[in-house]
Amino acid sequence: MYFRFLIPFFLIMALLTGCASTEKQENKVSTTQSEGKLKLDPNFKPAVLIKVEDYNNDTKKSEIAKTLVLSLDAIISGDKEKFASNLLNPNDASVYEHLFDPQVHYRFVSFEIIKFHTSSKVHLTVQFEGNTNIESVEEKNFSGQKTFILEKNQNGNWKVQNID
Repeated sequence: MYFRFLIPFFLIMALLTGCASTEKQENKVSTTQSEGKLKLDPNFKPAVLIKVEDYNNDTKKSEIAKTLVLSLDAIISGDKEKFASNLLNPNDASVYEHLFDPQVHYRFVSFEIIKFHTSSKVHLTVQFEGNTNIESVEEKNFSGQKTFILEKNQNGNWKVQNID
């Protein structure tokens, strides 16, 4: 007779224990995800590896390298004012805000001149490596290239006209 009352009691206890166990597992998963937040690779050192002095034997390339290195150094150091001052139109600086994302680090490795369109306009390809802790990005370490378009301003100085 007591069995009739004990069976429902044990069933209810089993259900409650199962629910509590599921709840603990859900909490464990969310804690693990927050603890497992992606971190920037401590071995990755942001840098500009392009050296202006490597182009001292070619006046044109040397001038172009100076402008390029100034812009790249500004990105590495997070100096938005310095970056904007090296643009042909400093008001365009907000277009490149993504280059200053603190969750992405760059190492600029090399550049090559692609094409002189005129004596005052040139396209360059800059090779870079990167490191990020943005969770939606598939690869934490990546590499790529960006095309920089440099143009001489009214004073005859090379400035960054566009980055693609």
